[in-house]
Amino acid sequence: MNQLAPGNGRLNWHRHLELAAGGRLAPGNDSDGSGDAVASLRWKLGADAHAGYPQAFRLTQVGRQRLRFTALMHASGNQIIEQAAEATPAAHPLDQNGVYSAAELRSLGVSRGQLRGPRFVRLMHGIYTGADNPNLGHHWLTIRAAVAATAGRAVIAGPTALRVWGVQLPHRLDQDSRVHLLVERNQLKNYRSEVVLHQYRAIDLVETQLVQRLPVVKPVEAWLGCALIACHEEMVQIGEGLMRYKNPITDPASIERFLRQRGGGLPVGRALAALADMRPGTDSIRETQMRRWIVTSGLPEPQVNPTLLDDQGDLLARPDCYFAPYRTLAEYDGAIHGTEANRVRDANRRRRLQNHGYELVTATKADLPNPMRFLKDVEAALGRQSALLGLPAPVITGSPQG
Repeated sequence: MNQLAPGNGRLNWHRHLELAAGGRLAPGNDSDGSGDAVASLRWKLGADAHAGYPQAFRLTQVGRQRLRFTALMHASGNQIIEQAAEATPAAHPLDQNGVYSAAELRSLGVSRGQLRGPRFVRLMHGIYTGADNPNLGHHWLTIRAAVAATAGRAVIAGPTALRVWGVQLPHRLDQDSRVHLLVERNQLKNYRSEVVLHQYRAIDLVETQLVQRLPVVKPVEAWLGCALIACHEEMVQIGEGLMRYKNPITDPASIERFLRQRGGGLPVGRALAALADMRPGTDSIRETQMRRWIVTSGLPEPQVNPTLLDDQGDLLARPDCYFAPYRTLAEYDGAIHGTEANRVRDANRRRRLQNHGYELVTATKADLPNPMRFLKDVEAALGRQSALLGLPAPVITGSPQG
């Protein structure tokens, strides 16, 4: 109950009601200034208001989202008493973590004005979620939005699918935050900059798996889907990510069998060429890059992560790359080696290897733009070891790739 101060005449009570309602009122029939006065106020709200109003008010719904409040006031002398009610929007039956198209939201009674208001966040053109969604900013929410934009007619593919499967991507592809989807040929047009559509002649033939209720192509299919957007070295790096030393997803024979079943075509041809240069058992994409520098420079191809034992049969090392005839190791030192404790451990390990007749060469992040310094060190180490072991010294004959 809100009691207004006394006033005289039509202007007074009308202004009091405006102040109480917080809006501008359209005057009702109040010709004599005493007796019942009617005022109407239209108010935009997010949903139907609740019904618990004082008897002095009549509530009528206009359209879908506008409510008209008809205030019935009784004038008694100069005293105006208003029974005020505050309309509280009821929540829409929406999942706060859900992703919805604009059409779906409108069917649930959400107006265009509300979509532009604070209750919703636009993820991409025509796709929204609640402003209180705890997953805002997470890439998975963008993926869900992209699938919703196709009305369920697409599956997650390419680099996006590889991210879902936890496969490490080369730097250039990893910087691409767009969502890659596979769709039936000539079925959908893309007008969203956040989405890349890959067309396939028969999407029903593609093997998929549901991940968090969304269809995702299998890892090898996702790798093949990168064949037209990734260069040869990137395809090698991604492909070896499917065959890690720990928890491999697949193996070379399975990949080749999959590609042969697919038949010909440019993507399959590029994937087969990459498969020929892939080696199972690596631990990271940097190891793959380092090995590819070595091979493409003309130096001998090293073994990948072999187990080296000392004379007593104890584990000596499991190097990233090993040149068996030359007893030479090559490793990539990432950020994990940067702590003082790791540096001490690495120094002791290097000393132990040297005591057993091995030589170790390391590459670091500084070698990524230009690996020639690292390759010269490898060439020099192989030359020293070849002189000790009576073997021909290998030399750099090409330009490193990777």
